Amino acid sequence: MGKRSLQEQVRKDYLSGRGTYRSLGERYGCSASTIHRLVMGKQGKKRKRSATRVEGWVQRASGADQVMPTEVDELQEELRMARLKIELLEAMIDIADEQMGANIRKKAGTRQS
Repeated sequence: MGKRSLQEQVRKDYLSGRGTYRSLGERYGCSASTIHRLVMGKQGKKRKRSATRVEGWVQRASGADQVMPTEVDELQEELRMARLKIELLEAMIDIADEQMGANIRKKAGTRQS
């Protein structure tokens, strides 16, 4: 792979959000600072890193990456399961309160005066 094509591939991977400087460095067998220089190119001193990163976000938001909807569905399912688990745990505590005749939710220990 030539230097120009490597630079283009590294820049494309970074801007599409496929990795950080460190992870891309491990993938391509070079240091994170080398990846930074490849991503920034000749514009490194003229252009801020955050501006380059924002371009990547704009590309992803414009529909270049359609991974978001499936991730949202997965997160919503995890949230639903977590809420169900909390409800079940609270029901167990209520049942234990009734059977034992003690307030389990109350903190144990003495009060400070």
